[in-house]
Amino acid sequence: MQAMIFVRPSGADGVGHVGWGIDCGDGTFHVGSIENPHHWLRSGPRTMGFWQVRTADPYSPMLARRYTTLKCLEVPLANPSGALRVVAWLSTRPYDIVLHNCMNATYDVLRAYGVASLPLPFRHWEPNGWFHAVHAPARPLGVPPAQATLACIDMPWNTTPEAPAWRVRSTAEHRAFQQALAASEGAQAQRSLSAIIRDFVHTLVGG
Repeated sequence: MQAMIFVRPSGADGVGHVGWGIDCGDGTFHVGSIENPHHWLRSGPRTMGFWQVRTADPYSPMLARRYTTLKCLEVPLANPSGALRVVAWLSTRPYDIVLHNCMNATYDVLRAYGVASLPLPFRHWEPNGWFHAVHAPARPLGVPPAQATLACIDMPWNTTPEAPAWRVRSTAEHRAFQQALAASEGAQAQRSLSAIIRDFVHTLVGG
């Protein structure tokens, strides 16, 4: 089955917005994101712009929200029910610009779905940068064909929320996730420091 990552590069004043899409295996897709329409650093679940929909056409809800590009990822062992439980959990969590934003949410949903080797959602990374780091070809959404099914499926939202193991403190998955984040962010900080030193030396020698 297939997972999708959508991006709106102009979102959040050029930082970007990303959203998810997953094949539910029954001819429908589940798509959604967290939009943070008020541009607040933190907000409650009711004001953070969370949305989700199950539809036969995953593109139109994204086009309606001005997402322009997507990447598709094949998932041999997909877990739609696990991903939907994570979506339900995400809908209950307050928005945080660093720890619970559109990038973190998309990562959590797709990892729960079964996507392997996703880039880690670094605290210093912008959604546009995270999207570009995903190893898959990007293609424009374009305009949906006239024959596309645009109507959403009317389905009850009765999924039990469940936090992914890597977000639950005291679990081995959480420890491994935090260690990977720390190691990657430390390496990024070292690269940034090296670049600053290189530029400073370059300025001194007048090269």
